[in-house]
Amino acid sequence: MHIPIRVTNGPFRACYDSSRKEIRCSRSLLALLWANAHLALSIYERVYEQTRPGARCVLNLDDDSAANDALELVHWAFTSLESGTIDWPPHLPGPSTSDRTIATASRTTRLFIYALAFVLHHELAHARLHHDRSTVETEQDADRTASRRILGWSGALDDASPRFILRAHGVVVGLGTICGRQIARGAFRSPSHPRSFDRLYHTLDDLVPYPHHPAWRMAAALLHVYLTMAGLEPNPTVYAHAKDCVNAYCDLMAALDERTTTSSSRRRRQPQACAAP
Repeated sequence: MHIPIRVTNGPFRACYDSSRKEIRCSRSLLALLWANAHLALSIYERVYEQTRPGARCVLNLDDDSAANDALELVHWAFTSLESGTIDWPPHLPGPSTSDRTIATASRTTRLFIYALAFVLHHELAHARLHHDRSTVETEQDADRTASRRILGWSGALDDASPRFILRAHGVVVGLGTICGRQIARGAFRSPSHPRSFDRLYHTLDDLVPYPHHPAWRMAAALLHVYLTMAGLEPNPTVYAHAKDCVNAYCDLMAALDERTTTSSSRRRRQPQACAAP
């Protein structure tokens, strides 16, 4: 199957156009994915250095200049790229000319490539599965198809191998970036898509059930940072494993979603209630 990919300007976007039989992906989305890949790698390295199964992890980023640069970069990406204009901060990390080939690409760019691969395979799955519109069910099917294609779910890759872990981390960054954006906006609901944190949890649960797997560790670290950046820092808790931690963060976001939806519903009903004489 040959599906062209059109890179566009404008706000964050990745979609399959069934009428034109093409995938569209915006430059701002590419920048957003790279920034989040850089953050994921920066934070994950610090988590991995401290943790082994059953160990407690405490992150202190106050005196970590590299991690703070990564946080500033993602904050810029979430707040400044919405317009579609890319004006990369010169004092912060970014792609370089060495990233033009996979052999010389930085570790961040290699992770970005797999995050982008997941996004594109998700859109390609819509074409392969003959989806003509987005629904919660078609999006779930596309997530499942894309992640299995990226991770070689035929059993060719051992889930403990470096290749599998890198690809799984790419899936985490691809879906985690959507989570981070929705956390920053305080909105998770969509008539056509599952909630981002549900997508992340169920996709990982399908692929890496082992609760201490590095993919769960990266997901836990990313979600913790996103929630903290939004002023929703989780309570200090010792979890049995990283999967438990991700599940707890998803519960926190679900509760936030319920409060936001209820508040929005009340605001929508108020004018109708006041309109009666």
